[in-house]
Amino acid sequence: MKIIILTKNILAEQLLQEKLQRLNYEVFVSSHLFQPGNSQETVTAMIEYFPFIIFSETLSDAETLSILSLIEVQKHKIYRKGAKGLKRVDQEYWQEKGIHGWLLQSFEIEEIRELFSQAIAKQQTLQLLKPLSTERVVPSSKIRRPQREKDPMRLDECGFRNNERKIIEALASERGQIVSREKLCLILWDKEATNSKLAQLSYLVKGIKQRFNDLGIHIELLQTSWGKGYSLTSTFYDYFSLEEVQKTEEALY
Repeated sequence: MKIIILTKNILAEQLLQEKLQRLNYEVFVSSHLFQPGNSQETVTAMIEYFPFIIFSETLSDAETLSILSLIEVQKHKIYRKGAKGLKRVDQEYWQEKGIHGWLLQSFEIEEIRELFSQAIAKQQTLQLLKPLSTERVVPSSKIRRPQREKDPMRLDECGFRNNERKIIEALASERGQIVSREKLCLILWDKEATNSKLAQLSYLVKGIKQRFNDLGIHIELLQTSWGKGYSLTSTFYDYFSLEEVQKTEEALY
């Protein structure tokens, strides 16, 4: 298995690199991606060969988000290295951005072994089940591929689940304003937010983002505001029918 560690200081990764190599993984450590002027093509060309990506703690949040925005996160298992674990709300934020898990500096080789062993097993299982899965399938002949203003799509043509549509419609009614996670829980389940409901909400938002990607839209349409909630970017209205959004607003109010 091939792993790439993205860092700003190669020397800072020697201990982790050694542990991974002892587990017989091919490990490549790079600080090249953070040189000025690198294009998206340069980044994707380097990363596409590595099923597993580790972001070093030497990278800032902004630098990590910048690289995540340039790669197709669904094609990789992505981890972030750090000194300590994150709060649940912070974990959910990074999971929505494409981070699958965390590598703590305190991890012994056995913990690293099990972390990657479980990830590989899960990936293999998903590959076996993929041809059999019928969930979220929409016939390709019925999906209208995005062409921005020239060919706006309708939500009911895109295979969104009921609760996913409710989220999109609630956000669309606010026209770019942030909608809190607590308010969305009330809209979806008519109940106050609990840890369980917030986790379900995060899962639904992740599904929406994945569906946008499946439709060929690789820019951010649904934005997460850390600690505040969610909103739709102005670009959303380039891809989806404004008439449908207006009807949604009338239905909600």
